Amino acid sequence: MTLASSVTALARLAALVSGLIFVSEADHELTVLRLGALPKLEPEPVLRALGKPADSRFEIVSVSDFFAPALREHAFHSAEERAVVARYRALVEYLTMQLAGACVLRVGAIKIDVYAVGRTSDHDWVGVATQVVET
Repeated sequence: MTLASSVTALARLAALVSGLIFVSEADHELTVLRLGALPKLEPEPVLRALGKPADSRFEIVSVSDFFAPALREHAFHSAEERAVVARYRALVEYLTMQLAGACVLRVGAIKIDVYAVGRTSDHDWVGVATQVVET
């Protein structure tokens, strides 16, 4: 696998998520994120890089598990809804095929900040961010 550079990845991710909304109990846009060259995706350095309190709830889940609901196409979907599913599939494919160690970081409780990230060829962690609400 040839990894994307940070510049290439950020540009491609911006194109992939432009206007894309993640649906949960509250709908939020996806935005592009650059965490930088963290040594590991462990709570302390990640929370510090994100400007979050050190005692924030922190969880790592797989990209496929997090995005699974957005990747399902249903018979009742309109053409527009099928196009959104296709965009999510393209996003997941990019994250998992062009970035190393892709995963989803969940920070917080109820209003959860979500970061789908992977490492670039120049060792930066980049990805997309959104927020989900789970009550």
